[in-house]
Amino acid sequence: MNAPRRVLLVGVAVLIAVVLVTAAGFLAVLGSDGDHVRAVCFAAAVTGGGAVTGWIVARQGRGGPAAIAVAGGLAATLVRMLPLLVALAWLVGRDQSSWAGAAGGLLVAFHVVLLVADMMLNSLADRWMGVGSRDPENRPSAGADVVN
Repeated sequence: MNAPRRVLLVGVAVLIAVVLVTAAGFLAVLGSDGDHVRAVCFAAAVTGGGAVTGWIVARQGRGGPAAIAVAGGLAATLVRMLPLLVALAWLVGRDQSSWAGAAGGLLVAFHVVLLVADMMLNSLADRWMGVGSRDPENRPSAGADVVN
């Protein structure tokens, strides 16, 4: 298996693990009554699906021209944010005394946790694949044989 495919699969596995650990943590704190379980599952599904799909979209644009990488990053941001915004808009019209009252805050909390995990994964993935500012070819003076 080549390095980009391995990084892609490791990222997906890490994001899924982060969703599961975060959901378990929220259930431990909030309790396991029906409304809290429903709210945590809803938030985990919406934000987890967006984060994993966004990671896959972002990794597809890597290694090519800069314009493709930028377009991939923007598309990944859209894929991460659109389900979250649609879910928040849908929750606004619901009765806030039910599980939907807790789901809005959980959506934001899950999104922040997954965003931090995604940023760390992107930083580590570039290092795993040998792309980044530490490589000599990516420095401003790359290849310069000038002696003062």
